[in-house]
Amino acid sequence: MFDPPDWAGRAALGFEPEDFGDERFEVWPDNWQAVGVFSAMRSQWRAGMGGFYGLDFNVLPEIWQRLKVSEADRDEVFESLLLMEGSALKFMHSKKD
Repeated sequence: MFDPPDWAGRAALGFEPEDFGDERFEVWPDNWQAVGVFSAMRSQWRAGMGGFYGLDFNVLPEIWQRLKVSEADRDEVFESLLLMEGSALKFMHSKKD
């Protein structure tokens, strides 16, 4: 199970406790590596005057190395990372309305 981060970090992004329901969720074994990469990139969001607009993928080579992501797995993990990034951005931007 995934245990979410504390509220201090979320509050800095403008989130409130009522924005979330039950936060624990199951991660299928096939997805753990991608979730690990996404988590490792949590401090790599690019932002401008309009808010967050994407992850800084320039750090991926370092993350691949540190998390021991094999070259054979990188394409699949990257596709999953793009999906998670897009979902996170959609959620973050929906809070502006």
